[in-house]
Amino acid sequence: MNARLSKLSLFLTALSVAAEPILAKPVELTNKESDELALFAPDPTYPMEAREKGQSGAGIAILTIDPATGHVIKAEMRVSTRSKILDQAAVEGLRQWRFKPRVVSKVWVPIKFFLSGNSHGVVEYPIWVDK
Repeated sequence: MNARLSKLSLFLTALSVAAEPILAKPVELTNKESDELALFAPDPTYPMEAREKGQSGAGIAILTIDPATGHVIKAEMRVSTRSKILDQAAVEGLRQWRFKPRVVSKVWVPIKFFLSGNSHGVVEYPIWVDK
C-alpha cells in the first residue's frame, strides 16, 4: 500500500509541475505592448534544412527572464513544433531576446514556422507574460 501512495504522490507532483504554466494565468499583450516590452526580439531563423525539406510547424516557447536584467535565462519549447530542427531554431533564437528590466519573469511565445511562396513566418502574436 505504501508503494502505491508513493507512486500516486510522484504522479501528482509531476502533474502539478507539467500544469504550472497553464495554471499561471499569464496576461495577453497587444502587438504594441509586446513591442514596448521587448527591447530586442528578432525572429528565430527558419533553418534552410527545414525549408528544403518543407518542414513547418507551430508551438509555444516559454522564456524565463532574469527580472533584474531583462535577459532570457532559459528558453524551452512547452509545445513542440513536431520538428527537432524547428524546436532547436526557436529556442536558440529566443535566447537572444531582451526585455525591459524589472517588468516580467516569464514570457510565452507562440511560434509558427510556415512556408508560403517566397515568404515564411516565425513569431506569432500575441505573446503572454507573467509579471
